[in-house]
Amino acid sequence: MQQPEQELSLRQSAIETREQQLEMVQLDGARGREAIMRERHSIEAVRRTVREERCRQRRQWIHQIKEMNARVLEPVRLLAEERKKKCEQATAKEDVAERALAADIKMIEEYLPKLISLEDIPVNPEETDTIRRQFDEVFTQGEQSHLASAEEEQARKERLGRGLEVYRQRMLDEYVAKKNGKLHDAEATERHLSSVVDQVLN
Repeated sequence: MQQPEQELSLRQSAIETREQQLEMVQLDGARGREAIMRERHSIEAVRRTVREERCRQRRQWIHQIKEMNARVLEPVRLLAEERKKKCEQATAKEDVAERALAADIKMIEEYLPKLISLEDIPVNPEETDTIRRQFDEVFTQGEQSHLASAEEEQARKERLGRGLEVYRQRMLDEYVAKKNGKLHDAEATERHLSSVVDQVLN
């Protein structure tokens, strides 16, 4: 009789222990969820602050670039006003340069909001990538053109160097030939004089 009571007591104790463990797990889970929510809110607040700061910086970049563009265009505008006062016309070269400058600045200002997105995730990432690739292609073409010009200039210098070497060799050959010719003439003159002297003595 005593043994069944002991077994029952042990089982009840084990059940109570498991219930306590379950309550602790549930309590820990609730505390963990609360901690996770607090951390999530904290992280979201930090992210929001970072996004706002990035947005502010990007607006500042766009504003600074537009200010620089305005400073670049200011001398052109003043020059146009000066020509207008003097009733002068821009030369063809000046007109082309001014139009090209205005077109470049217009393109930059049109693409700025797409290149420098105010949001962390662009509205249309594919369009942004396309624009960046276009700019990369332009810069690559410019770099290739510069390299080609540098290679062409190097080739021209090498051709000039070879031409100069050929010219120097030709001048040297002519100098040696003239020197040999003078020596030959001097020897002929000496032989002639010796012959005349021999004739006189004989």
